Amino acid sequence: MDYIKAAIDTIRGSIKDTRWKIPGIAKTPMQSSFVPELDQTPELSPDDTTLYQEMIGMLRWATELGRVDILHEISILSQYQSSPREGHLEQLLRIFGFLHCKPKLTLYMDSQLPVFDYSIFKMEPGEFKEYYRDAEEQFPRVMPIPRGKSVVTTAFVDASHAANKITRRSHSGHILFVNRAPVKWMSKRQQTVETSAFS
Repeated sequence: MDYIKAAIDTIRGSIKDTRWKIPGIAKTPMQSSFVPELDQTPELSPDDTTLYQEMIGMLRWATELGRVDILHEISILSQYQSSPREGHLEQLLRIFGFLHCKPKLTLYMDSQLPVFDYSIFKMEPGEFKEYYRDAEEQFPRVMPIPRGKSVVTTAFVDASHAANKITRRSHSGHILFVNRAPVKWMSKRQQTVETSAFS
């Protein structure tokens, strides 16, 4: 929380004598209607481009400290650091406004096991055996005896299939949990455009 407050104060000081402002109220990190790749506002001046890059660096560090709620937006806006436009900078300032409205986000290490309704999954072991007839899980021969409570690792993965309206590249993200505690997260643009294959 101290880092977020200091970052907001730093940016306020940097834009004090400019026309840029941090919004007073921002309920979401980025406007849902904003499409960064279609933004046609004027390109930023060299000084404002430097400011944009500094803001990206600050916000990236905030995501490393646990602000996973802005990770996707920062990942998208980071793509325009070499030639950002005024619209991109306005969205970055909106993220700072969002952080000002919601400065505290706490991640807890929750040791409780997750609760899943496995009945929603289609379970057909026969299909698996059709392609992997002799597959079986191999354990190390000298595997140590487990101690303490068991844990469950869970991964959630998603992609915005061909969402970029110019390149048609997808944006992927994942978050990994140990029991019910998030331990790793990522959001990035895919490097290539792939077609889907169906059999």
